[in-house]
Amino acid sequence: MLRSPNLSNLLVEAVQKWVEGIVDAKVRNGTASGSQRSAPAWSGAYGGADGAQKAVTLDPKQYTDGTGQHFDYSEFVARENPYGAESMEPTGEIDVVGPASRNNVGNPLRKGLGQFTPFEVDECQHWTFDTTTYRVTKAIRIPYRYKNPRGDGEVEAHVLIGFQGPGY
Repeated sequence: MLRSPNLSNLLVEAVQKWVEGIVDAKVRNGTASGSQRSAPAWSGAYGGADGAQKAVTLDPKQYTDGTGQHFDYSEFVARENPYGAESMEPTGEIDVVGPASRNNVGNPLRKGLGQFTPFEVDECQHWTFDTTTYRVTKAIRIPYRYKNPRGDGEVEAHVLIGFQGPGY
């Protein structure tokens, strides 16, 4: 007796292929098919010929530890704060998101992007820098406060750190 394929098996197989296609598209170019991101509405407010803000480059040697050999991230963040904050000390809990949110120097991420599950790919943040969107596998948000330049209290702000990758 010839059996016809089970409808539920066909449906499961179709959904698996659909999900694999979405994951493949996200791994290849950072977005699922049909969900391309557009430039933010304010992108025309900056000076590039195409309306996009052009990146300013900084010499990392300006932010060394005094010996001129080791980049000092604390010095860099403090000196590049655009609001003149006297302190960049965290004022609350630090938020961490992304598929590598629990990975650090003692527990490094050991798998490549192609090995991410669909859920891990979806967990990646997407940050646009200059005119390119990057996948961020670990994003960190550090709260701090600075004095309002108009003199009426303090403003809560955040330093954002993003780790792009893995690139293997």
